[in-house]
Amino acid sequence: MRGRLRRYLGSFSALLLLVLAPVDRGWTAVLVQDEASARVHAEEAAAIAWAGHAEQAGALLAGLGRAEPAVFVRVCLALDANDLERVLNLPGLHRLRPDEAGLVRALASRRAMLPSEDWVSAFEEAWREVGPIDAAAGTSVRGWTERIAAQESAPPHKLGDPFWAVATKKRPTRAEVVSVRPLATSNVRKLLLVGLLRGGSRGPAARIRREVIDELAAAEPDEMTYALMRLLDGSTGDQALSDNDLPALEEAVGRPRFGVSVTSLYEAYLSDLEAAADPDPASHASRAAIIAFPEAPGTLWLRAKTTQDEGVPMAVERLAAVLERVGRELAVQTSLLARLIGQQILLRAALLRGDVAGADAARAELATTYALRREGNVRLNYLNGWPVPGLLRELTDSGGRDEIALFRELVQLPLRAGSLPASR
Repeated sequence: MRGRLRRYLGSFSALLLLVLAPVDRGWTAVLVQDEASARVHAEEAAAIAWAGHAEQAGALLAGLGRAEPAVFVRVCLALDANDLERVLNLPGLHRLRPDEAGLVRALASRRAMLPSEDWVSAFEEAWREVGPIDAAAGTSVRGWTERIAAQESAPPHKLGDPFWAVATKKRPTRAEVVSVRPLATSNVRKLLLVGLLRGGSRGPAARIRREVIDELAAAEPDEMTYALMRLLDGSTGDQALSDNDLPALEEAVGRPRFGVSVTSLYEAYLSDLEAAADPDPASHASRAAIIAFPEAPGTLWLRAKTTQDEGVPMAVERLAAVLERVGRELAVQTSLLARLIGQQILLRAALLRGDVAGADAARAELATTYALRREGNVRLNYLNGWPVPGLLRELTDSGGRDEIALFRELVQLPLRAGSLPASR
């Protein structure tokens, strides 16, 4: 349909007709509306197929005929099923964008030769074979993962484990989170509980959050993370530090271990969710790891920035040493979140010391990581727009285990000119 409309608008006489004839403008609006409707329904079908209801998805797609989004979803589902003959002979394949049609053919060829190859490698190699792709435009069903989230937020999606039934909700209430407090029996569950109760310094939720943090700090006295959480809980980034804060901060960062990372949390949650028979453990574990990752290092960085911006007199060398200890731990972690926070902390330490060369080096590192995130996200978002269930699961798992390594692979994939967003 999109191709017919473009050809219709391509001639000068058709353009005059659109300007002069209201009925034809209305007809064009109907076409655009129909195309949007087809996209929405195709995305819904992809999400239904993801949930394991292939027949229902097929029936929905059948009603869309050869609309481009429907053809694209059929192709992706056939790829996931390794039905390569169907992939190459699906009616309407010519309706796909040329670069995407080329990618489909290259993928089918690779799957025929290497049927056990992982999806991420298959897509990367096929992409390189095809050449630059307009990734910024996204696929015709780029919103399909949002349909998955919408389906999961509605009944009957409910895990047998009451803790995860609440923790995997998109927006659990504080009362729901508090109700599963007795089920937070491991340190990683306690960290997730703290993350879900984040915000506010008063009320029952804040009291429970502080109790859980105290339990974590008592259980692992060598863990720097929990000591910092206990010190900084309830404070905000706009509160300056003073010399009175330094002894406790120095004692906290003197602990021998900073063992909490997005990766360690992801792996622990993945195991827990798999034991709970979660139908989508990787996605839920990934989200839980981000929620649970402590905000204390970020709060420390912001409070140090406020301290310097406001010109609060204090022993800046001592504060810089505290920041360096935390920043170095985070700057080598394998998640973009931790690495960016760590690099910001190291930059602040250099600025506190008046170390111009150190600050320039820290800014360069920070700029490199921001560029990696920006350029990697263009490619990741594009690949996430392919409703191939195996691909989405692998991308999610790879990002949870080593996001930096995944993004370094992705940025090697060629993009068509204009596919990158403006620099930060």
